[in-house]
Amino acid sequence: LIRAMSSTPTTNDVISGRPTWHQSMIRIADPSKTLPFYTDVLGMTYIDRLEFPQWNFSIYFVTTLPEGEKYALTPGTKAAHDYLWNYDGVTIEL
Repeated sequence: LIRAMSSTPTTNDVISGRPTWHQSMIRIADPSKTLPFYTDVLGMTYIDRLEFPQWNFSIYFVTTLPEGEKYALTPGTKAAHDYLWNYDGVTIEL
């Protein structure tokens, strides 16, 4: 690690492919309070929701869209799921 930090990367130091950070998860207690904080205060976009009724919870995905991009899909729909799983950016899972 020290050698990698202090020298120019070599072929052996580079991870093949295109490694990216896709999402981070934050546990929340009340989505009716948390989602407005992320969307209204932080300016993020609520892009999808996955429901797990058998375990009595849901997860919500927010992101910062690229400048000029508009989002018109409804979270929880197949179209929103497809967008989420193909999104070329970072999301936060709440």
